[in-house]
Amino acid sequence: MEILGIRHKKENKTAIAMSLLDKAYYHTWNIGFIESDVKDIVASEKSQVEVHWVRHHYKDRFFADPFILSVDDKEIRVLVEDFPYYDKRGMISLLTIDRKSYALKDKKVILKQPFHMSYPFIMRKEDDSIWVAPEASQSGNLYYYTMNPASMMLENQKVLVGEPLLDSTIVEHQGQWWLFCTKRGESSNRDLYIYYADAPEGPWQPHAQNPVVSNSAMARPAGYLVKVGDELYRVIQKCDQHYGEAVNVTRVNKLTDTEFSETFVKELRAQKDEYSYGFHTLNGFGGITVVDGIRKQFAPLRRVVYEIRNKINRK
Repeated sequence: MEILGIRHKKENKTAIAMSLLDKAYYHTWNIGFIESDVKDIVASEKSQVEVHWVRHHYKDRFFADPFILSVDDKEIRVLVEDFPYYDKRGMISLLTIDRKSYALKDKKVILKQPFHMSYPFIMRKEDDSIWVAPEASQSGNLYYYTMNPASMMLENQKVLVGEPLLDSTIVEHQGQWWLFCTKRGESSNRDLYIYYADAPEGPWQPHAQNPVVSNSAMARPAGYLVKVGDELYRVIQKCDQHYGEAVNVTRVNKLTDTEFSETFVKELRAQKDEYSYGFHTLNGFGGITVVDGIRKQFAPLRRVVYEIRNKINRK
């Protein structure tokens, strides 16, 4: 028993040491582009993709959860979670990226609230207007905002669903609107919820089988659902080993207000490079696909400085 006690003490000390060491690292997210249509990516047999990561000079924040707003021959404009380390509260920014070099040309904050925001889901309406529904679970609600085409700011906040939903993703399928999400709490990476409505503005009704999935590798949305011909694919954050490890792809077999089933297709990762420790968003628009990836940076001094600044900002 003494020997077991000594072993447990050593294991506890090792675990504590590893935890302290991990606190000296920053998990730095960045966005990147794949020069392929998202339909080809999800439907192909390839399980790795080549990513062109955005080049920028910011070291006090990360960019993640990208959704493409527009693409032309010169620029790509993307909405992202903009997360300053010193504030520990995400906001929504519009990034303008050079189409050829993938260098960041401009960053503009278009929505900042007293609560954390991320995952700026873009909905393009039939009248060409655009509204955005960012993750705002810290507030207790899912809101949507209208994009002002003149100022490029997000305005006219309205409640879409009065629940703390995470990474809400809306799709029209077989004449019905569907909202896929997880919820804030202990099961945020494990339990998938579906809601349905006659219009994207709601009112939204819960699926009869909620949660329809309880599996941390197969639940949390990672971007738009993708239609390829008559088939509907779902991209998922694989979080069973660590948060945002990779993207899983499934094919939806049945989706009604009382039934849901899907078939696993593949696990998708970025090719081994500086940001391949994690990979948890996949969105396409205009023939190009945007993703995000993560790297672990050993920067203990920087972390201390940002922790101090964060405490000062909270006072």
